Amino acid sequence: MFSMAASKYWNLYCHVGGTNGTESAKVHGLGCRIGPGFVLTAAHVYRQYQLPTVLLTNGLWECAVVREWEQLDISLVRVTKQLKATGIGEEPEEYPALSSRLPSLGASLGYIGWLNLLDESGKRSGRTYFWQGHVAFFEKGLKGQTLLAIAGSAVQQGFSGGPVFTVDGTLSGVLVEALQYVPELPHPVQQVNSLPLVSPIAKIRNELLACMQAA
Repeated sequence: MFSMAASKYWNLYCHVGGTNGTESAKVHGLGCRIGPGFVLTAAHVYRQYQLPTVLLTNGLWECAVVREWEQLDISLVRVTKQLKATGIGEEPEEYPALSSRLPSLGASLGYIGWLNLLDESGKRSGRTYFWQGHVAFFEKGLKGQTLLAIAGSAVQQGFSGGPVFTVDGTLSGVLVEALQYVPELPHPVQQVNSLPLVSPIAKIRNELLACMQAA
């Protein structure tokens, strides 16, 4: 069901981190390219650094913050200076439409993440990870904002900033937090469950478009 949308976002998602100028850039999360040179991400992914950075297919780039929506933990950044060339990459042929509607309860959503794996020998590796789920309930975030809890899906540290989208490929929001809970069951051993939390972009859609036009 999400095959076309997942294929499109495979070329749109990127890794986001930051640098303090004197040290190498560190990657802490993800972002999504929404226009030529523009990346949408979670603001907390780079906040501990002086400058945000993004790793695109053609290299590592220093970025300028175009605007932050602090209450939503969403940020729009623009690439400004290439720090390292890592290959030849082209601009995406298509950028996502930005949703103007808040997803409803039960709506199907998919997202892209970067899954870190650890094998029996202790060797780490990563995979581009797609998963789909549905809006299970609305949750209050750390900043008091309304977030969407996605059931039937997985989440891991480093997923923050990843794009969340509908079946037709419309960008609905950004992964910003995770909710952990233990089901109230009579069993003596209970498993901790984790749900990804999404900050929707519907309320700031027009502001995002205006920021890209003005930059």
